[in-house]
Amino acid sequence: LREGKERVHDLELALQDMRERAREQEREQERTMAKILSENHSLKALVSILEEHAETLTFGIQKEDGKNQSLVHELERERLGRLRLREEEEEERRHMRSFVTSQQSEAQHLLQ
Repeated sequence: LREGKERVHDLELALQDMRERAREQEREQERTMAKILSENHSLKALVSILEEHAETLTFGIQKEDGKNQSLVHELERERLGRLRLREEEEEERRHMRSFVTSQQSEAQHLLQ
């Protein structure tokens, strides 16, 4: 009976430890998501600034016609930069969704 009680106690301690690790993983996920959301907000602000700048450049190109061909190239680089930023954002979001899902699955598994 004593061995059984000791085994139950050991299992309770192990379960408590697993639950604490799962809670810590959840807190880490929350910190990671908060960081990603903050970075996402910064990237959106940067994209907005770049889009405004692109609109200004477009107006200048129309006004100056063929004289400002170099501005056309700069606008294209900025557009590609925005596209790259958007693709990187989306890739990061996909990666984080996958990471969070896997962490949640692992936490669920640990809690079971």
